[in-house]
Amino acid sequence: MPGREGQLLGRGGLVIGFYDHDINTSSEEALLCGKILGKGNGRDMTKRLDTATTFNASHQSSWPHLCGEDLPIQNQKSSYPTRRGNSSYAKKSFLQHISYIEPHLVHITDPLALAMEVLPHEWHFLPKHPDKNIRFYKSILSQEKSVQIENIFNSRDPSIVLYHKFIITGFVSCQDWGQHPFELRILKNYRSPSGSALYYSYYDYMDAFEKVLFIQNQNFSHSWFMMFSREFMGQLPSWFLRWWEMFGSVPQIFPDPLQDALRYFDLRYKTLNHRSQFPVILLFSQRYRIHWISKWEYKINTNLLDREFLVKWWDGLRIEQIINQVYRDYPQPIQQPIAHRTRSQSSLDSLESEEQVSPTASVASVNHNPIDHSQDSQDPYSGYNLDSD
Repeated sequence: MPGREGQLLGRGGLVIGFYDHDINTSSEEALLCGKILGKGNGRDMTKRLDTATTFNASHQSSWPHLCGEDLPIQNQKSSYPTRRGNSSYAKKSFLQHISYIEPHLVHITDPLALAMEVLPHEWHFLPKHPDKNIRFYKSILSQEKSVQIENIFNSRDPSIVLYHKFIITGFVSCQDWGQHPFELRILKNYRSPSGSALYYSYYDYMDAFEKVLFIQNQNFSHSWFMMFSREFMGQLPSWFLRWWEMFGSVPQIFPDPLQDALRYFDLRYKTLNHRSQFPVILLFSQRYRIHWISKWEYKINTNLLDREFLVKWWDGLRIEQIINQVYRDYPQPIQQPIAHRTRSQSSLDSLESEEQVSPTASVASVNHNPIDHSQDSQDPYSGYNLDSD
């Protein structure tokens, strides 16, 4: 409910309510984070290049500011300052309702206490079935080889999990699932507490991408380190749009030079019909493995228990190599000089155009400046290692 403020719990990790009612708190912010990011207004691009390649501490441009400017032309290596300190979280516009607050619970003003009254013990979502817990959904993603989940432990106390890595390796499409998305598959590596076999449909597979992110720790400080795998294969399914609205990155958290590279990528990258529905930051993050951190928080809004989503930049990511790779993948087109022709030359050309052009001349004309299609098929991570951070 836009404009209605509730009480906010301090810290949390990723979450999604199972109450099937979603809202977007800010259409302007959603547009800002969407695929249409602005195309420029014809300002002097040389000045913009100077800004993009020096970037000192005094440069404080924001994403809305960039939406009205032209992109820098970058044809050489640049040096970018190291980001120091911890980045702050940015609240996403997506808000999801978990449950209405019944009259006998309206006196509870602490969102966490209210969640404990509404949700099952040690659960952070409303289950469809008692057997469909975190282990059930995690086993689905493992069996389908779609996500790798890694525990990051406290070096001083290995029994404490500080956070998790969520590495997306691929998707099973609805078309490849079987004759119908409700067609069941047996879960091979996990059984119910009673020992009976468990089965899952394609809709359980879709839910798994969300439900596994509902892990939480005792301090409610859990977060997720998100990324696409280097070996990611296949298409993004359309239903992943909803997942991205909750857990995906946003342009505002990018460092300024990377925001410029994102806008340049938006102008130069051409998508097929299916991929055109996805926001450009999703395509950019998948192609160049842009990592980010995500978490969630409970919130009370009038008579609703909600969950809101937050993301922040990972300060350990080296952006210089990524930016240079973007400009290598999509180099600036070379502009040919325009020759000024005299009236006599134009008359001569008109006469020659009436003559039959030889096949050899036609081929030579077409192949004068061939387009290199291999540029888009290059490995965008060749030559540097993002995993060393």
